[in-house]
Amino acid sequence: MFKLTKTNKSALLALTLLFFLNNISYAEGYKNSKEYFTEIENKILVLNKTTLNTLEELNLAELYKNIGKDEQAEEICKKVLAKEKNNTFALYLMGDLYKRKYLLNEAIYYLKKVPSIAPEYKKAVVKLMETYVLTKDEIQADILVKDVMFLNDEETLNLVLAILNYSPLKLNVATAELNFDEVLKINPKETNSLYYLASIRLEQNNRKVSRELFNKAIE
Repeated sequence: MFKLTKTNKSALLALTLLFFLNNISYAEGYKNSKEYFTEIENKILVLNKTTLNTLEELNLAELYKNIGKDEQAEEICKKVLAKEKNNTFALYLMGDLYKRKYLLNEAIYYLKKVPSIAPEYKKAVVKLMETYVLTKDEIQADILVKDVMFLNDEETLNLVLAILNYSPLKLNVATAELNFDEVLKINPKETNSLYYLASIRLEQNNRKVSRELFNKAIE
């Protein structure tokens, strides 16, 4: 029989949060979901009435992703990649879309193609770390941390370390908290850190602080 020990409980909470973060775009609508979806749908209608350049096509794909229309988003990304195989925005979106569908090997394939010089790299490396956690690949997770160390980017480094430390691969929550705090010192509005800390506070039964952090994340 499975016994819910403190360690197992932490692992389950971490995995639950990762699943939630995997669908983070839906959470953005919690503030006022009807208005949020209406606003996105209106933007989509406007874009669909015009001839789009590549960036606008990918902006449209991201809008589709943000309201859960993943098939439409994926179709656009594949169309762009057929013309521009190294388009970093399309590669990131494809990786995120596959991660959301739990097609984790496919997600890794696309996310690893986003180079460190790309503007999407930080988001890609965070998704990549979460994907390695989901696949329980501690070796690749550790290699990713070493890769990020060479970038001289303390925010991203502390963020991937925090996710790894909080995950079932390490279960070092105290160190993860310190990592997340370092991220928020650099960027007080960093959404991933706020969500993860909200989960940690909830695990510690500090519901008031957890709610405050969650509300701050979706502001």
